[in-house]
Amino acid sequence: MPYFLNTDVSPDFAPGRIESLDSNVPSDFIISRNKDGTINSIFSDPVWDMRMYGALTRFHFESWHIGEKDNLSQTLVHEIKTIAWMAMFNPWIAKKGKKVNSYYGIIFCLRALAKVAYRIGTTLENTHLSPKFQAALKSGVASVIEDGSIRVHIQSLKLIIRCCHAARHHEDCSHAFPYHIVPESEYDQWVVRLKVAHSASCVDPKRTPPHPCQNLGQPD
Repeated sequence: MPYFLNTDVSPDFAPGRIESLDSNVPSDFIISRNKDGTINSIFSDPVWDMRMYGALTRFHFESWHIGEKDNLSQTLVHEIKTIAWMAMFNPWIAKKGKKVNSYYGIIFCLRALAKVAYRIGTTLENTHLSPKFQAALKSGVASVIEDGSIRVHIQSLKLIIRCCHAARHHEDCSHAFPYHIVPESEYDQWVVRLKVAHSASCVDPKRTPPHPCQNLGQPD
C-alpha cells in the first residue's frame, strides 16, 4: 500500500515504492500514475499531480520563486521536494494511512521556508547554521503564539522538523537526508515551542490568522 493512501490500489495504478536508499531520491521515482497505468508525475517534475489519489489540487514546488532560476533557487526546489518525498514515501519515516490532502500544508510551509532561505542566501541543508534564518523562524512562531493560528499549520512545521530529525538518525537513510532546519542542540526546545504554539492555536478556533510560515521574520 502506498504510504499516503488509506486503501489498497492496483499495483498498475500505484506510485513508486523503494526498499533501500543509497544516496539521493531517484529522479525518476514515480510520484503518480494515471488510471491506465501510465506515469503522470515523477520526482524531478516541478509539479506533482496527485489528484487521482484524492488531492484537490496539484502540488507546486517552484511557485515560491519569482524571477530567473539560478543555482540556489533550483537547489532549494530540490530540497523541498526531497523533504516532501520523505514525509510521503520514505518507508522508514512516512506515516501510513494519511490522506494525500494532509500534505498540502507541509508543502506550503516548505515553500515558505525556501523563500526565506533564498532571501538570506542559504540552502535548507545549512539553515541550522544561519543565525538570520533561525531568528526569522523563531519570529514567525512567536507571532503564532501571540495571535493564534490554524492547528494544521503548526502541525505542518512540527512534522517537517521531526521528519528531518528522524531521517538523520535512521541508519538506513541518514546519509541521504542532511537536513536539520533547526540546530540539533535546540531540537527539544523546538518541540516544546511548537507544542506551545499548537496550544495557542486551540484557544480561539474561530479565528483565522496568518499561516505561521507566512509570519517568518524578514532577515536583517
